[in-house]
Amino acid sequence: MKELSCSPTKRGGKKLAAFGLSAAVVGGALLVVPGAQAASNTQDNYWGSQYGQVAEVHSEYVADGDSGDDTTWIGGVGTQGYTNGISADNGYTWCIQWSQDANGINTELPPPAGTSEMTGTEAQVANIIVAKHADDGSKHPEIALAMHELFDHNEADGRDGNAWAYEKANNNDSTFNSILDTANSWIEEAEQYTGDYTIQPEFDFGGESVTPGSTGKLTNLNVMAGGTSLGSGVDTVGNEIELTVELTGTLQFSDGETTKTLSPGDEPEVEVTGAGMIGATVETSDALPNNTVTKVEFGEDSNGDLLQDRVTHQAPVSIDGAIPDMQVKHVPSVTTETSEQRAEPGTELFDKITVDGVPDDKDVTVTSTLYYAGDERPERQEAIPETAEAVGSVETVVTGSGTYETPTITIEESGYYVWVETIEGTETMEPWTSDYGITEETSLVPWSPEVKTMTSQQRAEPEAEIYDTLMISGNKDGKELTVDSTLYGPFDHREEQGTELPEDAPVVGKVSTVIEGNGEFQTEPLTVEDRGYYFWVETIEETDETDPWGDEEDESPTWQEDETTIVPWEIISSSDISDRSSHEGGTVHDTVWFAGLPWDHAVDRGETFLMAPPENQPQADGSYILPITEEGANLDASDTGEAELTMYGPFETMPERSDDIPEDAPVHDVVTIPAVNGEILSADFKEFEEVGYYTIVTSFDGSDRVEPYVSEFGIPSESTYVPHPDEPGEPVPEDPPEPVTPEDPPVEPTTPDQVEEVSIDSGNPGDNTAWALGAGAGIALIGLGGYLAYRRKNATGLES
Repeated sequence: MKELSCSPTKRGGKKLAAFGLSAAVVGGALLVVPGAQAASNTQDNYWGSQYGQVAEVHSEYVADGDSGDDTTWIGGVGTQGYTNGISADNGYTWCIQWSQDANGINTELPPPAGTSEMTGTEAQVANIIVAKHADDGSKHPEIALAMHELFDHNEADGRDGNAWAYEKANNNDSTFNSILDTANSWIEEAEQYTGDYTIQPEFDFGGESVTPGSTGKLTNLNVMAGGTSLGSGVDTVGNEIELTVELTGTLQFSDGETTKTLSPGDEPEVEVTGAGMIGATVETSDALPNNTVTKVEFGEDSNGDLLQDRVTHQAPVSIDGAIPDMQVKHVPSVTTETSEQRAEPGTELFDKITVDGVPDDKDVTVTSTLYYAGDERPERQEAIPETAEAVGSVETVVTGSGTYETPTITIEESGYYVWVETIEGTETMEPWTSDYGITEETSLVPWSPEVKTMTSQQRAEPEAEIYDTLMISGNKDGKELTVDSTLYGPFDHREEQGTELPEDAPVVGKVSTVIEGNGEFQTEPLTVEDRGYYFWVETIEETDETDPWGDEEDESPTWQEDETTIVPWEIISSSDISDRSSHEGGTVHDTVWFAGLPWDHAVDRGETFLMAPPENQPQADGSYILPITEEGANLDASDTGEAELTMYGPFETMPERSDDIPEDAPVHDVVTIPAVNGEILSADFKEFEEVGYYTIVTSFDGSDRVEPYVSEFGIPSESTYVPHPDEPGEPVPEDPPEPVTPEDPPVEPTTPDQVEEVSIDSGNPGDNTAWALGAGAGIALIGLGGYLAYRRKNATGLES
């Protein structure tokens, strides 16, 4: 460091301790040099830079009542015996050391007699004042007087009195007192900043727990002297304070850096990059005023036997501070998704867990508990409700972040299930528990409603209104569902349960029934207009909480017995016996007209059949040639139902017509005919062996789809009389029936292409008539696949 010095000047042959303080600054340090001689008894002279050379600008004053020779220069404030009342040889001064004056004149003093360190508040104040004001050239006198004020008060320094106290008490110069006032104000101001220097940085994370990803600020970057902040930059001490901040551990500034140069009062943002220890160190630049000055002492013979001591300003210092390392714990989190959000009973459910925030080098156990939440979808919440039932818990050991699968837990009961994960805390890891009721963690075992049904009528009349009774089970209590009921029909046949429906299956209509929960419900009715089979089929669409129903074969199959209604066909019939009278040994046959039977009665083909001449009479073996199907083959007799023609008799008198058959009515014979729409000729009844009246009753036992039928007893057109040869008796009255015809056959009945009447010799007496049936007429076609049907008249005129 350059040295500042003070030098005395002699006037009038007397030893003077007159020192001038220039207002020069060299290299940013304070320079104190001797002043030039000035006229005596002049006050307030030359404050400023009158001569253009700041090294020579000084002030002088003459104390009141003193002679002009007894002058004292403001500056080092040297004293002369007459003025101060002490020996001039014992006078002393304070100045700031420098190596030369502002004019480059070497003013070094002889080697000092010794030095001593002065510490404490006054030394710190001296350094603060110099640090703050030394660069202001016009203020050097204030600095000089401040030094005297600080250090010229100790009588125990080997001197014989306090010259500075005497000078202040006896100096009435206004300039001097003004400068002294300023110096004292600087001292008072600087005293606020005395004390031990400290810097105590802090982290501010907003009061939140510090976890990986946390952001906050580095605060309290203030340099404190005692209890007062030095502030920032040159505003307080004149030196620019810089702070070197280094973040440690898993901590960085918001721009990703870990070291920055900052100013006091800055609050940079920081962020935690991971778990581990974090901290910060802060170091100031060499800008803080020292709390030590060096006192340089000279001998009495120095520079004309005048003692001149001086105080050397010490170099600025640096301090550091730190935030103790703190543990940032791992904060685990688990993102989870149940293996199935909609599951069937018996499903082995597991949880898919994605773990983050756990140590990479340690095993961590994740406990997964599956709760049964009940009938309602749970809402998300932190606490597990008391109503939740733990189904089971499983543990998954994870090492580092990643995706894992838990062991399985089997679920059975319909309702909602929720996973909850927990991780126990450790010294380096926070505990963690997932919320209850997270959507992705919720599985539903849907309710599986079932419908048992019963049609309101299993046999009904045309135009009947039928409905279906629905017995619902397996539904969630209170759950609204819509049951769709479809009534199919009419069909000509009852099929086996589960028979697949054709695409064009007839449909009466559909009704929808809104049901709630479980129980018995009824559909709206539908009207069945035509004869035939009808059956209900029910379906329930899938909902958010229920399975569909009715799609599986065994759930709502076609043709369920309890779901099938028959609007049966009713036979309409008329008949005519071949002869109203006969004789013993004679025979008769019957002609029956059927209508009202299903067009494809007892045949599973769906074509239309109609018995008509000439293929409507029995063959020699009693069988019938049934109609030809569209495939070109004749129906087999086993495909049709049979009607019975029962001849009752003999009776002595013509039976009265009645709906009831007398219980004791004798049966003469029974023949059968196909129960097929159209005109049918029966085989001959057996020969009459007794005289009397006979009557025929047509009956059909009925079937699943055709109502039973019994004609009246004693119908004249169905009665004949076998008289006694000697007693003709009363003939059966003529009462020809009206042949019935089927109503509106859907297609034309199958008949031969052509029918030709031919005459043949049958070898029997009587007229012989035959019909040739086939693709063409004539005997020639008979041999080509045709056949003959004939009826001959016997001697008595009866056909056979």
